[in-house]
Amino acid sequence: MNDLSQLPVYSDEELASLSQAVLMALMTCDEDRVPRNVIDECARRGDTMLKFLSPLSITTQ
Repeated sequence: MNDLSQLPVYSDEELASLSQAVLMALMTCDEDRVPRNVIDECARRGDTMLKFLSPLSITTQ
């Protein structure tokens, strides 16, 4: 089976232990294949993620 057909998998415990920068790196690397629990973990962190997300909004405008 081709590795590209497999979705990345991260446990909730693993994600909770990662820094905001590492979470953003996962989202960048996984692109449209990022698992829902990565997005949920970013959302759970609320405003602490804004400094990592704000530069992305500038590049997409």
